[in-house]
Amino acid sequence: MLLLPAFTGAKTRTAEVGGGQKPNGWFIARRDSVVAVALMPVGRADYVCGKIVTAVHAVR
Repeated sequence: MLLLPAFTGAKTRTAEVGGGQKPNGWFIARRDSVVAVALMPVGRADYVCGKIVTAVHAVR
């Protein structure tokens, strides 16, 4: 499990792309008035995108 700072809200999902390909993953998180979104083509939103969004919120 990825531990994140106290976000107001967050959501992760995958988007099916068809053709036997792995799904795209995305993660969005809101903290106060800042929203960060990450998209990982053919990737794992739960791991990679979560780390990207956490880093964005850390430098704000």
